[in-house]
Amino acid sequence: MSTTLPYQGLFPLSRLQTGVLAGAAVAALVVGAWTASALSDRADARNSTAPAEVSSAAPRIGLPTVTDSPLLAVTAGSSAPQSGIAPHLNAPATTNSLPAFALASAAGPAPLAEQRFSALVPESTPRPALRPASLVARIASVTEATETPLRPALRPANLVTEVATATRTETAPVTLAAAPVATPTIAPLPSSPDSCARSLTRQIPRRAGNAASGSAVLAALDGVGGSTRDSALARELASGNLPDFLRRLVPVSVTGTAGGAPVRITVCVMPDYLAVGSDRDYVRVPLGLPAAAAVADRFGFMLPTTELVDVIYREAGLRLPPRPMTPGAAMTSTAYMVQHNATIEGQRQQATNSLGLLMAGHKKDLVVSNRLWRNPGRVAIYGWHQPNGRAIQPLSTVHGAEYADYSHGVRLVARTAYLNGRAVDLEDLLADATYAGLLSDEGPISRPAVLLASLSR
Repeated sequence: MSTTLPYQGLFPLSRLQTGVLAGAAVAALVVGAWTASALSDRADARNSTAPAEVSSAAPRIGLPTVTDSPLLAVTAGSSAPQSGIAPHLNAPATTNSLPAFALASAAGPAPLAEQRFSALVPESTPRPALRPASLVARIASVTEATETPLRPALRPANLVTEVATATRTETAPVTLAAAPVATPTIAPLPSSPDSCARSLTRQIPRRAGNAASGSAVLAALDGVGGSTRDSALARELASGNLPDFLRRLVPVSVTGTAGGAPVRITVCVMPDYLAVGSDRDYVRVPLGLPAAAAVADRFGFMLPTTELVDVIYREAGLRLPPRPMTPGAAMTSTAYMVQHNATIEGQRQQATNSLGLLMAGHKKDLVVSNRLWRNPGRVAIYGWHQPNGRAIQPLSTVHGAEYADYSHGVRLVARTAYLNGRAVDLEDLLADATYAGLLSDEGPISRPAVLLASLSR
């Protein structure tokens, strides 16, 4: 037998179904009341602790405010969302206000709204406050102070003038360098209208890839001297074991008159003294006259005259003051040669890292002279110019032909010279009384190439 309730005519239900429905209604009322209470407590806490800028700060970071959520803006008895849920939650109850549980019950979807709101603004992430006014003021002042164009400005004219002046007035003497050895570079070809063809060095063999370094060659000759050392060094040079920068000849010119007409003679010289090794590791090597003459003849070169030594010093791009060492028996030793070469390299590296600049002043020159005809078996030396332009060593033939010490150097001069731009044999110019006075302070020098060739055999 069943009991009929008043609404069963419309919705026939069993007692069990009726009980379940009643229980669900009661549960909904309880949940709604709890949710409304939680929302009210959270809003109270937020209003009591957050600064006044909180609600206006949320849009800056893209988070919706409570009043922007249509799901939370539903009031009792309305079917459309209304803004301003926060005042409803925070206002004190009045006789016209619905109880919290009635508001939650009428809103219906409040639990779902609560879930969505919690997902957007988690409890563990408080809303950020607006930037303090003091910080805003500081940022504004810094911004105003630093608002300058990003495009770089031109270098001030006075800066350029100061740099140029410092460069012109720098005249410090060259001394030994304390800095480590840097990778050398090759100096550009001279901008003079005179030039030296690369073909002038075609008789110098190309340096082999497995050729020994300069320091290795001299280390193997430590304790060796005289003609034995000369022969070993001459073999290295004749095989092409010399730095590449020595193959870049530098033009030096003299001008004058000959037969009443202006004359310009250009000779092509090696930028430095003969050395063995590579551009990165080379040692300048003094040689006795027979060995020096043999190398010059092998390459198609000559030795300079005393006048040419003076011209080379005047036109040198790098003039190094002489650095004499303690005189004595060790002057001719290989160790002295290596030590003096290191001293010169220290001077050069302090002045420039470029190889191929015309250098002078750091060695005495082996020269060609008429005195060699008159004093056979001797070597002629001259030079070692001081900063005042005066040579320490006047022309001398006091030493035997095979003598060589640390202060000597062998600078080679190409046999081809240029007379008013026309290629001629330098030997012919030296033997010609018309032109010899421009190249030699001894007047014409008879057959210098023949003289050197005779010494090399």
